[in-house]
Amino acid sequence: MKLLLLGDVVGEAGLLALERQLPSLRERLKPDLVVVNGENASFGAGLFERDYRRILRAGADCVTLGNHWKSKPDILDWMEDAERLVRPRNLLGDVPGVGSLEFVSSVEGGRSIVVTNLLGTAFMKEEVLDPWQSFLEAIEEFPDAIHVVDYHAESTSEKKLFAYQALGRASVVVGTHTHVKTDDAQVIQGSMAFLTDLGLCGDESGIIGFDPERTLKKVREGEDLPFLPLVGEEAAVEGLFVELDDLTGCPLYLEDVKARCRIDG
Repeated sequence: MKLLLLGDVVGEAGLLALERQLPSLRERLKPDLVVVNGENASFGAGLFERDYRRILRAGADCVTLGNHWKSKPDILDWMEDAERLVRPRNLLGDVPGVGSLEFVSSVEGGRSIVVTNLLGTAFMKEEVLDPWQSFLEAIEEFPDAIHVVDYHAESTSEKKLFAYQALGRASVVVGTHTHVKTDDAQVIQGSMAFLTDLGLCGDESGIIGFDPERTLKKVREGEDLPFLPLVGEEAAVEGLFVELDDLTGCPLYLEDVKARCRIDG
């Protein structure tokens, strides 16, 4: 089983980069499943249905979310019918949609893959259920599947801590949220592929994909301005490619993914 996991899509630059780079990445890597984090796709915070559809048309099979999952309130109107959308599993209350999504293996006799989205707790504003207990519920719901986790969190140590907790249960744990790709792709104890953060799909020249001037005014001068996604001449698509054993779910091969392209013409 081959998986391509891509970091947070940030605004129009991220969408354009995805549209221009993902088809060639699919052609070269031939993934069975492409997972893209889309929580910042629509003007930098949240996800409109049109942009969810746009990510799927670009070549994604599954779109995960994060702490901005409801920054576009109309998501509550269409989330239930979005068959390839995964919102954080450990949200409080009665929330539409699913936090874990199963994909049937294309290999005869191969195990299914379940993608789970979780929100971390350290330095995060939203109050959530315990991520570990929520993941154990996913294991109980899909006991025979290979489990892949998008752990959306601020703290690097929290992501690694979760990975060690999940050894023997999850085959892949990747972090999202910080928009800065880390250089620590590794196989832990022969059974789990791990990366602290996948990075971003968007303009790298700004501040985690956002316009520096607007960000400075907001932070230093206290102006009540939304962060503005940057759209320059170039953008990047960042993430991780993982090949797993179809039966055991153990990682066989890892490859860092970082593809740049022009988006201004």
